[in-house]
Amino acid sequence: MNEELQVATIPDRSVQLGALRAESPTNVVDVATLVANKLNHVIESKKLFANVQGKKFPTCEAWTTCAAMLGVSAKERDVRQTEEGDYEASVDLIDGSGAVVGGASAICGADEPTWANRPRYARRSMAVTRATSKACRLKFSWIMTLAGYQPCPAEEVPDNGFIEDRQDRREREANGNGHSREIKPLSAFANARKVMQQPVKEAVVVDPDAPDWRNVICAFGKKDGPLRGKPLGELSDRNLDYLTERFVDSGEPIAEKDEDMVNALMIRRQQLKGTKNVTAPMAPITPVPAPAGVVSEEQDNLDW
Repeated sequence: MNEELQVATIPDRSVQLGALRAESPTNVVDVATLVANKLNHVIESKKLFANVQGKKFPTCEAWTTCAAMLGVSAKERDVRQTEEGDYEASVDLIDGSGAVVGGASAICGADEPTWANRPRYARRSMAVTRATSKACRLKFSWIMTLAGYQPCPAEEVPDNGFIEDRQDRREREANGNGHSREIKPLSAFANARKVMQQPVKEAVVVDPDAPDWRNVICAFGKKDGPLRGKPLGELSDRNLDYLTERFVDSGEPIAEKDEDMVNALMIRRQQLKGTKNVTAPMAPITPVPAPAGVVSEEQDNLDW
């Protein structure tokens, strides 16, 4: 008697993600972890990350390394300049066969303090760099996270970090879970700060013997830049707000050369909060015309 041989077809449950191939969906993470461990070694040894507020953000080179390990590369698709002067770039991700497997677009804005006065080629290049990092992030952020890094490209992180992170840190300090910073005041501002640190009820009373904050010289900026060496009273509100955020709110250690400026910025902030109730007179500042070749306040786009 002949017995019929029956052959059962077993479906292929393997998973293919570029060059990453796993035997089953549950095996994907195991294989990706091997890739992530090797990626971590490359990023750490070559320093392909930016350390911002204690967190490591991968640079574009780290993202393209991750993509290359998985058989994917980036290709510029388009770059255009908008009416506002921004550069917008689009980038595709392609596999070994040339098929498009991902992509993204990004902007380098003309209103960004770091890039506002940079040459056009530099802003165009940054737009492409950001688009490349972003495209890789959209496809491989989960692997970058397995490698121990933030899923946000370093090129998209503000110079001073994210406002939310700074707020979280201040909340931790207020709750006793962090380390608060106490600025060591110089003698010229000691009395004024002592008054300001007292609980405020109805009015803010500033020591009339304290020097006017507007006469304090800005110690920040390039040697021949539009900020450094100028009295704070000659700077725009935008610049003063930036300096306050950078030096007063950041929680970072303050250099001795910046202490006068930091304390002056704190006095300015306190006076702004209690403008209607401040009893101390403030000497008027006479605007000084900018000499030829010096960037005026209106022209100052925070290019320090």
